[in-house]
Amino acid sequence: MAIRGDDVLLVERVPEKHYAILTVNREERGNSINFDLARRLAQEWPRLKADDEIWAVILTAVGDRFFCAGEDLKDRAELDEEYEGGFVQYVDDQGGWAKLAPVDHEFWKPIIGAVNGFAVAGGWFLSQICDVRIAAEHAMFGVPEVRWNLPASFMAQAARMIPPAMVMEMTLWGARQYTAQRMYEVGWVNKVVPREQLLDEAIQWAEEVCEMGPVSVWTHKELIYRYLFQDDHWAQRFGLALFDKVEAMEDSIEGPRAFAEGRPPEWKLR
Repeated sequence: MAIRGDDVLLVERVPEKHYAILTVNREERGNSINFDLARRLAQEWPRLKADDEIWAVILTAVGDRFFCAGEDLKDRAELDEEYEGGFVQYVDDQGGWAKLAPVDHEFWKPIIGAVNGFAVAGGWFLSQICDVRIAAEHAMFGVPEVRWNLPASFMAQAARMIPPAMVMEMTLWGARQYTAQRMYEVGWVNKVVPREQLLDEAIQWAEEVCEMGPVSVWTHKELIYRYLFQDDHWAQRFGLALFDKVEAMEDSIEGPRAFAEGRPPEWKLR
């Protein structure tokens, strides 16, 4: 029986360090995405967005083999057998498919992916919703949808994030898989580390980004994403508006003052 319910996603808050760790907990199914995992992710992004003690998030998974193996088609088939009305009725009774991507909730706090194994199909997508990716040396990436005549619509966004020729190769030659080192070379992975160092490295990145001006970090993330996925003219206008917003903050006075006084800044988020 596959893990369902709230336990499919574990949440650890570290408020004294201002980060949280989200851990996909479906190791027996390759940490694949079922309806409940999508629902739990969709629940957590708004909660973490509203949590003023959390300034950054780490996304990882249990085990050493899979970060995420994509959609759990076996779980879907099981629900067709177990649930009156089948999978479609189950989804309808639960309120429909949830928006599992943080951008759907305008979540602009930085997300560090700690990729602990295979990230394929929907697992690639889970790595894609992260802003930076730290990968274990043995991690593998792939987009095998075309092998089964299935869509991988998220690769349209990937085409603006890594070289288009690489996106074409990965998407159209779907049987191929790529090492963490190869994905580092094309700019998808930020750092490759031994498995035993993965979480510590991700925590270091989280602690470091939380030393920056939080609202400035979130604002710049929003600016970069809107530039990636909007037209240039609109993005430039939006960037100027965000500049004015950040410049008017108390934290924009505190930052230079702390620098001049040789001390860490004390952020107030205003």
